[in-house]
Amino acid sequence: MTDKTTHAIHASTYRVAGPEDKRIMAVSAALDLIGKRAALVTSHGVLEYEMAKLSDYADQIQAAIDKK
Repeated sequence: MTDKTTHAIHASTYRVAGPEDKRIMAVSAALDLIGKRAALVTSHGVLEYEMAKLSDYADQIQAAIDKK
């Protein structure tokens, strides 16, 4: 499956999901971003800092997806 197809499937899944499932998807995306950032940064405390911002990141992801 191509990236384009995968993104289309995720987008249509998100559109029909309920509020709780949408939140789970946003948190999952935020955790993926945090994990990738933490793997690239060598300074101490980055993971803790990023995890403290998890809810903010998920809020921003949901707002960006829901923006029309």
